[in-house]
Amino acid sequence: MALYTAQILSFGYQHGAPPADAALVLDLRNALYDPRLDPAGPQPTARDGRALQQLADNPRARDIVRNVAELVASLGTTSPRPTVKTNGHYEIRVHVALGCADGRLRAPGLAILTAQALAAAGWNTELNHRDLDRPAS
Repeated sequence: MALYTAQILSFGYQHGAPPADAALVLDLRNALYDPRLDPAGPQPTARDGRALQQLADNPRARDIVRNVAELVASLGTTSPRPTVKTNGHYEIRVHVALGCADGRLRAPGLAILTAQALAAAGWNTELNHRDLDRPAS
């Protein structure tokens, strides 16, 4: 029996390159509106429930989440070999990195939504936000 785990990392390109070991890197800088472009507006993060809900309600964001979740599932189920054996079960891990400009809203928000979608499909998920707590620039 195989266990499937998605390691999902959000990051900001301003703070460095994506991890080299990611099986999938998605650059969201041009995929969704950047709220930082409105200097008079608030600078929300993915920890802001209202901002996260706005992402979840955005049809384009929903399409991205659905497509990423499907791709991760495909990468996992077509993996040529399991990567780790734990308690008699083989574990297949897929490492995904989602990046936006500063790593505070779009990438972590979509990382959260993608982790939820994969968990609903029976995947184990490990979610990390590399740059969420860094100051906005």
